[in-house]
Amino acid sequence: MTVDPALLSAGNRADGSEIIEPIDPDSADARPTDLPDADRAVIDQIAAVHSAEVTVLTKVGDPGRALAAVAEEHDALMIVVGTQTGRRRITEFFNGLVAARLAHQQHRPVLVVPVDPVGFDDPLPWDAS
Repeated sequence: MTVDPALLSAGNRADGSEIIEPIDPDSADARPTDLPDADRAVIDQIAAVHSAEVTVLTKVGDPGRALAAVAEEHDALMIVVGTQTGRRRITEFFNGLVAARLAHQQHRPVLVVPVDPVGFDDPLPWDAS
């Protein structure tokens, strides 16, 4: 699942489709950012090796709320979130907050998978210069 935090859901239309609005009123783009093709290809390749069925969802708004809502909708056993690499330092920081918020604001277990861990004596990704 990917979440575009630059957009918010403003409810649903009569036909059930979602009304999406940008947080920045100067932004004309109200289309959520999809998962990059390269990331989708990796997911599909791993799923094929393990004969797993994968559905990629694109949501908008607060990542923690979106993840919790999808977990509830699918009656998930747990929520798995990954860390980011050092090249996206501020995102790494906020992803940590998402995992912490999920651990305290909903009832499912949260598994945080380190993508590119650093040693205890190394700077954290958001502290590295």
